[in-house]
Amino acid sequence: MIQQAEEARIRRAHLLREVVEVVLLVAVIFFAIRLSLATYRVNGPSMIPNFLDSQLMAINRLSYVFGSPQRGDVVVVDCHPLDPRTAPGDGCVKRIIGIPGDTVIVTPTSVSVDGHQLNEPYILRDSTGQESSVANEWKLGANQYFVMGDNRPISYDSRYWGPVNRDLIIGKVFLVFWPLGQIHGVNTYPQTFQGV
Repeated sequence: MIQQAEEARIRRAHLLREVVEVVLLVAVIFFAIRLSLATYRVNGPSMIPNFLDSQLMAINRLSYVFGSPQRGDVVVVDCHPLDPRTAPGDGCVKRIIGIPGDTVIVTPTSVSVDGHQLNEPYILRDSTGQESSVANEWKLGANQYFVMGDNRPISYDSRYWGPVNRDLIIGKVFLVFWPLGQIHGVNTYPQTFQGV
């Protein structure tokens, strides 16, 4: 009888241990996902035609822990320090055009990176989108990125703010998941930046 009671106690202890291990594993997975992924609701038309107002996006917050942002990446940037019209914590979606060390030249009709004029298939076809800006040149320093919206005529971006520091990049957009009929991945258009 004593042996049976001891065996039952050992089984209960093993079961309790397994339950605790499973709960801890689920908690670790939950917090890992929560820390690495976020959602963002597109606010406004600055990324039309690729991203529409009110779409929900998935963002990888850890994508740049082991690598650097690249030209063509679509990112969410903390806009509050850059745009006085935004509140603390407000993000905005932009496309990276220039990375540290690049020279970006924006004219009323084109964008060039390190002397290479970009053919940008991601912007609206009826406009190069540069009409609202004057010709300017930016030499990007360490940890500086030049970001622009795909809907150039109305996007408030690095043409107005200047380069964005790396610490203002919240994460890389990798998926639009809502509304369901508009689910799609994010094209970074690597061919646009070949030769740069």
